[in-house]
Amino acid sequence: MSRRDRGHDPGRHRLLWQHEGDLRGPLAEKALEPSWVADAPALLVITAVVRPTAQKYGRRAERYVLIEAEHAAQNVYLRAEALGLMPVGRRKHSPGEANS
Repeated sequence: MSRRDRGHDPGRHRLLWQHEGDLRGPLAEKALEPSWVADAPALLVITAVVRPTAQKYGRRAERYVLIEAEHAAQNVYLRAEALGLMPVGRRKHSPGEANS
């Protein structure tokens, strides 16, 4: 599997496990609302790399990548609601901050 496909198995339409352990602490340090993240029973973090899309779409790439991420989040919300769960979302878009 290439680095680009890491975390996603498109042939089987599933996500692959990336990390062991509790990452809420490090994520809370970067969050706008740290207590919410630190106390969450589960977290799903959706990230994106704009550069590959920019090769095709230029300046519109960031907008398109964000739209796709929002579509993915919407699907998670719909499935969670169907299971009787209460999803709560937060969006943080600050280039470079999450990587620092």
